[in-house]
Amino acid sequence: MVAGQPSPAVADAGPLAQVRTSIDITDIGSGELTTDIGPDGSGGVLVLSDEPERTHRPDRLVHFTRSGDGLAPDAGRDLPQVIYTDQLLGSRSGQVVVVGQIEDSDGNAVYGLTVIDPGKSSGTVVDLTPDPGQSRSEDYNVLTPDGKTLYQVLLDDNVDEGLVTRLLKVDLDSGKVTATSEVPDLARAGSLPETIGLSGDGKTLVVGFQVFDENADDGKEHGAVQRFSTDDLSPQGDPIAVSTPEEKLELEAMGVADDGTVAVLLNRFAENSRVVVVPAGATSVTKVYDTEDDIGDYLAVDPAGRWAHILNAEDEPVSVDLGSGSLAGPVALCDGGDEASVETMLASHGGTVLVQARCGDKEQVWVVAPQG
Repeated sequence: MVAGQPSPAVADAGPLAQVRTSIDITDIGSGELTTDIGPDGSGGVLVLSDEPERTHRPDRLVHFTRSGDGLAPDAGRDLPQVIYTDQLLGSRSGQVVVVGQIEDSDGNAVYGLTVIDPGKSSGTVVDLTPDPGQSRSEDYNVLTPDGKTLYQVLLDDNVDEGLVTRLLKVDLDSGKVTATSEVPDLARAGSLPETIGLSGDGKTLVVGFQVFDENADDGKEHGAVQRFSTDDLSPQGDPIAVSTPEEKLELEAMGVADDGTVAVLLNRFAENSRVVVVPAGATSVTKVYDTEDDIGDYLAVDPAGRWAHILNAEDEPVSVDLGSGSLAGPVALCDGGDEASVETMLASHGGTVLVQARCGDKEQVWVVAPQG
């Protein structure tokens, strides 16, 4: 799908129902720091080790591609340019995008991204660091399906202006920032971005915010989502509140379906979690699911906008019907009845999700899929 083209209707694949395959990533890299994962856009998995500086070992990328119902690793490659990783993304073209601290051609450490072609160990470096100041983006990045454009919410911790939220549009072929927009605070006491998503037609960018209300000293804050045009990064309508200050629910995760439907996971101090939905084109929110269980802060929405995939209290994937609020699942991950310790869950190709977790002393990635 090319950005700007109409998005065809997506069939409902159903709730998560099975583990399609899993991979053991325990021995990729030294294992001393975190291992980052990302979807490759075609049903495969990217795995990048994050090596401590004192080991003098470069971060290592291994690409697991689909092979029948399983995943097959390539030989792997070292990425000496990468200092640390905030987010790892891949596209169907085979390009890999690493967002974080990168070493440029002059040997300087810059905050930005690098675009690496298939089989290569280094690539174009895009410096996203304003001067003066320091910037950080964490995992507030999304690729268009064709892999040609990256949208980013950049938190600019500027020494003159304080913390400023900016949207950036980056053309990955040229390595140029083609549009930028400063996002005003959504309340007088401020707001911080928490997540980002993109509609299937590539026309609408959605950013989830935690909004600090005027009496923030009392701990009052709420979640909100804001739509933006991908053409010029201008707002599309007003922010949509997805919780109230009185509820004390924080926005933890968000997913955007192909038609622009937005599903949001809210959490209140591990005492109450809620899934809400903002239908495509709507300006109000519908409460779908509530639980008092302490669940993980992850949500992925299926492309058809019918199901939101979350974790239950045992760190097992379950699916919430966004129409009825009913729950389907769970899907067990570990063998032998062991309980998984989930590190992340990401939306992947064709309605599947990637779950990175530990079972005992093994670190694994599961591809969890609907039935069929």
